[in-house]
Amino acid sequence: MKQVFALVLALGVAGCSNRDWHGESFKAYYAPPSRETGQQLDERHEIIHWTKDPKNKKRIGYLEKYSIKLAGSRDPHDIYYIRDASGQKTLGYISENGVLFRYTKDGQAERLGEYPIHDTGIRVFYGFTKADNVAFEEIQAFVPD
Repeated sequence: MKQVFALVLALGVAGCSNRDWHGESFKAYYAPPSRETGQQLDERHEIIHWTKDPKNKKRIGYLEKYSIKLAGSRDPHDIYYIRDASGQKTLGYISENGVLFRYTKDGQAERLGEYPIHDTGIRVFYGFTKADNVAFEEIQAFVPD
């Protein structure tokens, strides 16, 4: 009788188990978590400004979009840097959520607000009026081998 009870119990446990389960079943479909923090340049735009006459266009800076992957994360985050007309000095940045920050003279990040990046955000960043014209010209991003 004990043997029959043990056999029924073993069959019941075997019926409720999943012999094909191997931890996270779909882990082969996901990218592995990043081992280190790094960033990659995705897009680069020239910021062009003029008032009334389009013949007087002037490059005032660059807007660069970087994709940042944090160590241990699978999903990249975007950040935009606003650089000066020479492309050497970083004037500020825009977070992934569209919050603009400008660097002050003492190196602190001053929050300007949350705006759509193209047009309104850049106008607020530089202090332009609605009458001023702003354009973005895409530049091929240089990616070293």
